Amino acid sequence: MTFTKILIAGAFAAATSVTAALASEGKVEVGVLTCHQTDRTNLVVFSEAEYDCTFKPTKGAVETYTGKVQKVGIDLTIKKAETLKWGVFAPSTGVAAGGLAGGYGGVSADAALGVGGGAHVLVGGFEHSIALQPIALSGEEGVGVAAGIEGFKLEAK
Repeated sequence: MTFTKILIAGAFAAATSVTAALASEGKVEVGVLTCHQTDRTNLVVFSEAEYDCTFKPTKGAVETYTGKVQKVGIDLTIKKAETLKWGVFAPSTGVAAGGLAGGYGGVSADAALGVGGGAHVLVGGFEHSIALQPIALSGEEGVGVAAGIEGFKLEAK
């Protein structure tokens, strides 16, 4: 098994354990957050990317956000584009409009050779009560591998 496959398998294993933990804590899925990369800076041990995001709640109107990811770890990627997609879990079925705004933290792993993917498992938001669980591998175009500790800040538009 290549390093790339091991990296992504490890991220998915973490994602699976987070899903089990969310279910045991009584958190429910309240919608889907999709973010499309608009800008990126990579300094190998620190990287930063900006996103336009759309939250589609299970109930209520679609919301838009801007997002900024800052990652510390190894980042040996040259990415042209990245789309992140999460299931959003909260302690109750309703999240107030703009309620996803705030800071999130967690782990991430990515790999690409042309087309690739990754997983970003994050917790935060209002009183650290919201979890962003990867629905599928993030879609990306580029070359390289990355893994690290990630911070994600969402702001309502």
